[in-house]
Amino acid sequence: MNRALATALGLLLLGVALGAVLRVGQVTLLDGVPVGNATHAHSHTLYFGWAGLALFTLFFERVGATGRFARAVLGALAVQGLLSFFVFYRFGYDRPGVVLAAATTFPFLAALGVFFHAARGQRDADVQFLRAASVYVGLAYVSAISRVVLEVMHLDDPVLSALAVHLFLGTFGAFFVLGVMGLMVRALGERSIPSPTLALVLGLGAPLLALPAVLPVPGVAQTAWGGLARLAALLLLAPAAAWVVWVFRHSNGRPERWLWRSAALAFCVSSLLLALVASGALGQLVLHRHAVVLVVHLQTLGVVTAPLLLLLELRVPRPSWRALWLHQAAIGVLLGGLGVATFAPGPFGLWLAAVGGFGVVSAQAWSAVRFWTQRGAPRPCASEA
Repeated sequence: MNRALATALGLLLLGVALGAVLRVGQVTLLDGVPVGNATHAHSHTLYFGWAGLALFTLFFERVGATGRFARAVLGALAVQGLLSFFVFYRFGYDRPGVVLAAATTFPFLAALGVFFHAARGQRDADVQFLRAASVYVGLAYVSAISRVVLEVMHLDDPVLSALAVHLFLGTFGAFFVLGVMGLMVRALGERSIPSPTLALVLGLGAPLLALPAVLPVPGVAQTAWGGLARLAALLLLAPAAAWVVWVFRHSNGRPERWLWRSAALAFCVSSLLLALVASGALGQLVLHRHAVVLVVHLQTLGVVTAPLLLLLELRVPRPSWRALWLHQAAIGVLLGGLGVATFAPGPFGLWLAAVGGFGVVSAQAWSAVRFWTQRGAPRPCASEA
């Protein structure tokens, strides 16, 4: 399993390094870089490669799915992640990119089969989060297939088409968030059935997580989908607050407690921003590119990537938190720059975001090198060491 995690870290570095280059491209001309294709390569490598591979590797390990077929599925996820970088960079969403995106259905659905088969009869609190996360992978591909159906049937409805795309992104995002939550629950020591606080996070949060993703869709505000998305964004404040309370309580006394807490706070802040957009207080921000990118990076880096890196650091014989503190500080600089660019257009905010982006790459490279070079038996989490 360590080999799959090491590969996932390599895919993370590929994706974020290209993202940092794109940040610089916001303020200076980059000759030879196809910006549209590079953006697709950046996002798909992180979605299909880094997060998808890392999460399913840890899911499989948790439920004991470590046999030959499970390893083959992880190998297929690794290959598709690597192909995502090169194919989307070269072709974007021309035919090769579309074919590859469709082909990702098979390894992801195979991963679902492996996980659900191995998880039969397991009722621990963390496994319930992992099950909910895995359900969202299936829903993501339902959304993707619905987009194809619209094309085949020549239903030229821009709202429906955009809804399908955004629901795909939202459901995949819910997979990431719930998966990380489940892994954090295990690492921080929760066993048996979920506590009342975790029951609130899972019972209310899980069904709502994907819906706010449709808020930026033009024309959705007047539809039933728009109403559901606004309601979901407002209701998510309750499980977000409960999650912060749970993480603060269960991380108390641990040397890395503020790293766990920063991930929980990132989820709470992203939920608050979505609620403010849904309430109309920041409604215009959904139309501002830098604001949307800010929320996406807060979620993907702060909510998902940071705790995954922490979980991997806890597997090495002598964990160190320096790279992760640099990572969190760099995220702050990146998000600060995007915030400045949102409210004060000009080069300063974009350069600040670029500096933060390269800080994120440096911290992740540091963390990856530690994982690649450390020797000794891996530790699933600190609470089990």
